[in-house]
Amino acid sequence: MPTAASWTEVRGATRDVGHLLAFRTSTVRRPRAVLVVAAVFVGLTAAAAGIPSRVDGAGSNKGYSLDSLILLPAAMAGLLLLAVASAVASGGGRELLSREYGVAYPVSPTTDHLGALLFAPLNIAWLIQAWVLLGATSYGVESRSLLPALIGMLVWIAAATAVGQVVAWTVEAVRRTEHGIAIVRTAGIALAAGVVALQLSGNLASLLDALYTRWLVVGFVDGFSQRWLASIGVELAILVVAVVVGAIPAHLAARRPPRDELRVESGSHAARPLPRSDFAGLLRTDRGSVWRAVPMRRGLAVLAVGPGLVALAGDLTWSQMTILPGLVASGGALLFGVNSWCLDHRGGLWRESLPVSPSTVFGARAWVLTEFLLVASFTTIVLAGLRAGLPTSAELAALLCTWVVVVLQVVSSAMRWSAKRPFAVDLRSARATPAPPVVMVGYSTKLAVTTTLTSLVFSGLAMVDTWQMSVVAASLFITWSLVRLLHARDTWADPVARARVVTTVLLESSSGNGEFMGMLLLIRHGQASFGADDYDVLSDLGAEQSRVLGRAMAASPRLGERSPAVVLSGGMRRQRATVDEVVGAAGWDATVDVDPRWDEFDHLSVIGAYPDPQLDDAAEVDPGDMDRRAFQELFLKSTARWVSGNHDGEYDESFATFIARTRDALGDACRSAGPRSTVAVVSSGGVIAAIAAMLVDVTKDPRRLSSPWQRLNTVMVNASVTRVVVGSTGARLLTYNEHGHLPLDQVTYR
Repeated sequence: MPTAASWTEVRGATRDVGHLLAFRTSTVRRPRAVLVVAAVFVGLTAAAAGIPSRVDGAGSNKGYSLDSLILLPAAMAGLLLLAVASAVASGGGRELLSREYGVAYPVSPTTDHLGALLFAPLNIAWLIQAWVLLGATSYGVESRSLLPALIGMLVWIAAATAVGQVVAWTVEAVRRTEHGIAIVRTAGIALAAGVVALQLSGNLASLLDALYTRWLVVGFVDGFSQRWLASIGVELAILVVAVVVGAIPAHLAARRPPRDELRVESGSHAARPLPRSDFAGLLRTDRGSVWRAVPMRRGLAVLAVGPGLVALAGDLTWSQMTILPGLVASGGALLFGVNSWCLDHRGGLWRESLPVSPSTVFGARAWVLTEFLLVASFTTIVLAGLRAGLPTSAELAALLCTWVVVVLQVVSSAMRWSAKRPFAVDLRSARATPAPPVVMVGYSTKLAVTTTLTSLVFSGLAMVDTWQMSVVAASLFITWSLVRLLHARDTWADPVARARVVTTVLLESSSGNGEFMGMLLLIRHGQASFGADDYDVLSDLGAEQSRVLGRAMAASPRLGERSPAVVLSGGMRRQRATVDEVVGAAGWDATVDVDPRWDEFDHLSVIGAYPDPQLDDAAEVDPGDMDRRAFQELFLKSTARWVSGNHDGEYDESFATFIARTRDALGDACRSAGPRSTVAVVSSGGVIAAIAAMLVDVTKDPRRLSSPWQRLNTVMVNASVTRVVVGSTGARLLTYNEHGHLPLDQVTYR
C-alpha cells in the first residue's frame, strides 16, 4: 500500500494538488474573486499580527500584556485541540475535489490528505483562533522579540493543523471499521469526562501549564537565538513528520466505506402524526434534513463543545466570552447555512408543488437555521461559564445580547447568500462544503470580521455599569438584521429568483441523479479482434462485454436512469455490433442512428505514417505480426507524432480535423439530450477520450488537448461508460471510463 513514507508518492501528490487547485480556480465564476479573497485573507492576518503591537501597554510585561503572554501556552494547546476536533468532525478535513468530480482522474489519499491541509482555513473557528493567537502574541511579547515570536506562532499553527489531520485520519479509519462508530463515540465521551474531572479536581490548569507548549513560548520570546532555533526546529520536525505520516491513516480510511453516512442513507423512520399547520410541516421536514445529516451532527458537536472546553481551560472572564457566540454561529452557518437551499436537491421541486406560500417556506428554513445556531452557541456559553463564577448584570446582559445579535447577523447573511449565490453540492459527506473553496474562504472571512467586531462592541459594554446599554445597542443590531432578513425573504418570494435557486440545486445537482438534465452515455465498443485478419469485428469476449454492460444498464440506476430513446453509433462494424448486443441485453426500445463522425481515427494509417527505421515498410505494418507490447509501444509513438500537428500533411485526417468532427458530433448529441432524455452513443476510445479532454479543458486549440487526450486514451476500457450531463450551462463531464460492471477477467484495453 503506498503511503506518504514514499517520497515518490509525496512528490506525485504535491503535483496533483497543484493541478487540482488550478482546476478549481479555473471554475470560479468570477476569477478576480480569488485574488480579492486572498488579499483580504492576507491583510486580515497581517492586521492581527501587527495592530495589537501598536496598542498602549503592548509588550510591557504587565497588566493585560502579561496576561496575554501567560495564556499563550494554553492558547497554543487550544489551537491544537481545535485543529484535531475540526478535522475529526469533517471526516479527515475538507475535500480538494468532491467524490462525484474525482472520477476522471483518481485522486490518491495522499493528495486528499495534502488538500485537506490546504483547506484548513475554511474553518471559521480555525481562522479566528489563529488570528487571536497571533494578536495575543503581538500584544504580549516585547517589540524586540516580536518578529521571531510571530514566526514561531505561524510555524506552530501549521504544525498543529498537520497533527490534527493525522489524528483525524486515524479516527476516521477507526470509525469506518465494524464497531468503529461505537468506539469513537465512547472515546469521545471518555475524553470529555476526563476534562470535566480534571476541571472539578482543580488539576486542569496545572496540566495545561505543564504542556510542552510552554517550552516553545520561552524560546519564542528569547529573540533570534539558539533557544529560538531549538523551538523552531522542534516545530518544523513536528510539521514534516505529521505531513508525511498523515497519509498512512488516510490510505486506511480510503479503503473503507463511511458507515455512518451509509446508515443514514439506508435508515428508516417511523411515521409521525400529521402536523397541525403548513409551517409545522415544513419545520419537521427541514429539521429532519438538518439534524439527521452526518455533517451537521458532527459539526454541532464540535462547534458546541470544542470552543466551550477551550474557554473553560483558558479561564475566560464573562466579558471575554462575548467572542464565543459569533465564533460558533459563524461555524454553524458554514456547515450548510450559507447555501441552505442546497439541502433540497430534487426535493426542491416537490416543495415548490406544495400549496404553501414562499414566505412560509423561507420562514421555516430560516427558523431551523436559527435554532441550530442558537443551540450550538448556547451550549458553548454554558460550558465556558462553568469556571467563570457569577457574572454581573452588565456582563450577563452583554453576553446574552451578543448571543442573539450575532445569531441573527449570521442568519440574515446566510439566507441572503443562499438566494443570491446558490450552488449545487452534495452534503451527504461529512467532508463536503456547501460552496466552492474560494467562496467558502470569502464567507469565512466576512463572518469572522462581522461577528468579531460585534463581539468586541459588547465586550466593551460588559464593563459598563448599566446593563441597559447592552440592550439598547442590541436593539439596533437586531433591527438591522431583521430588515436584511426581510429583504432576503422578499428575494425568495420573487418567482424568477426562486426558480433560479431551485433549478441550480436541482438541474446541476452533484448527486448524479440528474432527473431533469439531459444525459449522454458514451459507450466504448467491446473488445475488437486484435491480431485477426479483420480487426473491425467484435471478439467473443467483446460481445460478452457488451451484453454484460447492457444487463448492468438495465438494472443499475447509476449507469442508466432512463432508457435512451436514441442510440447513436459510428459506422464501424465493431461499434454497430456493440449496439446490437447492448440494446438487446438492456431491452431498450430505441431508434439507432449511424453517424460516421463517431468513427474512430484511422490508427493503422497513423501508424503507417510513422517513420520507424526498424520496419521495412511502415505503411504495410500488420498488428497481427506484432505482440501487444510491441504494438502498444509503436502506437504511442505514432499517435504522439500525429497529435503534435507538425506533420499534418502526411495524414488523411489530422488530429485537428479529428477534434473538430468529434466536437461537432458532441454538439449535435447534446442538442438531442434535452431535459429528461438520455442519448446513448457507441463509439471508440479515441473519440470518447477526445470528448473528455474537451470537457476538462474548454480550449479550442487542439494542441492543448493532445496531452490529456493521450493520457485518457491509453486507459480506456472496452465496454466502459463515460457520462456527460447536459444542462443550461452546457455539457459537463460527470464520470469517465466506468467499468465496475465488468468482472476483472473481462477488463481489457484493446
